[in-house]
Amino acid sequence: MPDRRQNEEPATPDQIAEVRLSGMKFREGDPEKEILLAMAKQINEKHGRALEPQEKAAGKESAADQPAATTAAESEQKRELSPEQAEKTIKTLETRFQAEENKKLCPKLSWDKAEKALRVTPEALWSVDQMEQNGHEPGIYFSDKTGFEIGTLAKEAPSSTRNCVYDKRAEEWLKINSPQERFNGNAVDQARAMGIELKTIEQDKHIAGNTPAYNEQSWRWYKTQDNIRDSGYALTGFRVGSALSVYQCYADVHNADGGWGGSLRVNFVN
Repeated sequence: MPDRRQNEEPATPDQIAEVRLSGMKFREGDPEKEILLAMAKQINEKHGRALEPQEKAAGKESAADQPAATTAAESEQKRELSPEQAEKTIKTLETRFQAEENKKLCPKLSWDKAEKALRVTPEALWSVDQMEQNGHEPGIYFSDKTGFEIGTLAKEAPSSTRNCVYDKRAEEWLKINSPQERFNGNAVDQARAMGIELKTIEQDKHIAGNTPAYNEQSWRWYKTQDNIRDSGYALTGFRVGSALSVYQCYADVHNADGGWGGSLRVNFVN
């Protein structure tokens, strides 16, 4: 990742906040404002640059988000739950699916149809269990004619995902250029290890639009396209009012307020 920190005139955190928060209406002490201020302060201290608003992302997925080559050891790892754990995972997922607060997410899908698909996809159940163990509170949030999506429904970024950079490139860059910093790995590899991917902006906007108080006190990394990632940035977002506000941010930024959410595709059984 190229170093763009040289020869830049740093702005103060207050200056960044003034520019980036202009036009946004906040009450004093609103968590959304505090999150953006915290991010702006860290970016300013490290880079001398502020968050860049990203209204609409377009382009292909980042190469960093593509699956890495699988080793022989990884291929031999059996990603399958015991019968007892599989039943427990299915029951937990059903309870969350039937919960009143989640009914708006996927109103046209019947649980019986989803369960049938899950029972013949042991790898998916393994991934759902991994998400459960790591605090994602996984649930079904979208369906179409061919399948459905299971993703992070935790209202704030899970604690297991906090303080991580975006991907391996950002992690390696940080280890070389700022070895004193302590962080929690990278989001892309953490998701991949669980057999899932980072959520897209569109996926999380759907959840945020149907879930009150979602993502109000934390920010998250989102799946980022090549044209953005190759410039040194990745996509981040958090809730502002009733909508998800999305920004471009240096991919090596990390703090205790930021994490990520994941998603898994499951196809229906014919």
